[in-house]
Amino acid sequence: KPHLQSAGYVLLFTWLVLTVSAWSEIALADSRIYFVGGLELLVFGIFLLRGNLRAARWLRWLIALLLLPTVLVLDFLFMQPLSLTVTQFKLAPARHGWLVLETMLSLWTMHYVYRQLGMPAVMAACDARRYRRRDVRIPAILGLLLGISSVGIGLATLRGETARQAHTIAAQRYGSGYQYHVNGVGNAVTPQGRFHTAQVL
Repeated sequence: KPHLQSAGYVLLFTWLVLTVSAWSEIALADSRIYFVGGLELLVFGIFLLRGNLRAARWLRWLIALLLLPTVLVLDFLFMQPLSLTVTQFKLAPARHGWLVLETMLSLWTMHYVYRQLGMPAVMAACDARRYRRRDVRIPAILGLLLGISSVGIGLATLRGETARQAHTIAAQRYGSGYQYHVNGVGNAVTPQGRFHTAQVL
């Protein structure tokens, strides 16, 4: 139980930090959007503090699945020109720096919780309850495939026809003396119909 409680406290701490960060960003932006994300950290934290072994088994499986996709949150660091990344950090060092710190905090939390839930005492308690040990290689492989596919889809989208048209329109409007990078492509639905959208930096 001490291992479960230690992991639970770490989850609650991470949930508190991320929640305060999100609300602070909303307040600074003077937005009316209500933030309710990160509830899974709160729920699992409470279950672990109560010594729930079923929650511990599921959480360890989920961590193995989500580890690589969490790393890829920082894909903007390597999917865009280095000069653009440096410029973004210069213009908004607090915002982009905090994004990196949030991701590092999430990765540390996942590592710590996974390690605590894999302790021999926890495994022995699961065996005593006759819980079947889950093979974490399966979610790890699924997470790898999910991460690879998301990066592949992202790269294909940023090099697609919509991205090329957006790049051309930006160059025509602002001149060819700048470097342009398309960092997002999506769709927008308006009363006039559905439109493709793209963000060009």
